Amino acid sequence: MPPENANRRPFWWEPVWELVVHIIVGSLLFAIIFAPAVALDFLVQWLRNALNVSEFLAVLLTGTKIAIAVLDVTLYLTFMLRMAWLFLVKIWSPETNEEPK
Repeated sequence: MPPENANRRPFWWEPVWELVVHIIVGSLLFAIIFAPAVALDFLVQWLRNALNVSEFLAVLLTGTKIAIAVLDVTLYLTFMLRMAWLFLVKIWSPETNEEPK
């Protein structure tokens, strides 16, 4: 009969795998949230050139675009720093450096 841990990944891979998954998911979420800011930039340029909208509306939409971008980048960097910190804590913890029983 095979041992219970035969199909288990090596103990030190768990924090690495968790970090990789979180970085991929976080980056995808960043791209999804950042897409409206990029679309808003193209929309503002089109509205200015094609429809000659008021300057107030163009400035308002540009401000919204900047707010979305700044908020998204801030949240992304916070998320990445938090995940890096958790990775370091897990990789340096005594439980990670011991063989599973």
